[in-house]
Amino acid sequence: MLAKKVLIADDERDFVTFLSVALKREGFDVFTAFDGIEAKERIEEDSPDIVILDLIMPHLNGWEVLKWIKEKERRIPVIILSAKDDFDDIKNTYNLNADYYMTKPVSVRDIVKGINTVSAPGTFRSL
Repeated sequence: MLAKKVLIADDERDFVTFLSVALKREGFDVFTAFDGIEAKERIEEDSPDIVILDLIMPHLNGWEVLKWIKEKERRIPVIILSAKDDFDDIKNTYNLNADYYMTKPVSVRDIVKGINTVSAPGTFRSL
């Protein structure tokens, strides 16, 4: 079985490096992006199975990237991983069809559980 391809899109480089190493240890094939434009490019180039997306990034924010993903690549599950924990922010991301929302700080184990949850057949929302 091939490893799931995971794109981590977050502008916090130290966090991305840490999470990338941790997910690779868990057997995932990991790609990274540090802003919204780069995230879109990596999605087009690498066709990830799952996107882990921060909301606050330069150039294009996470909401804009999420909207683009769901309009263009409807089958890619998106996990929002953000420090924003305001109810309206969470509601807005689900209204844009995010598949899972997690607030930082979060453990690698919980992120892996989130990946497994959204990648199980029939468990994630899509348009």
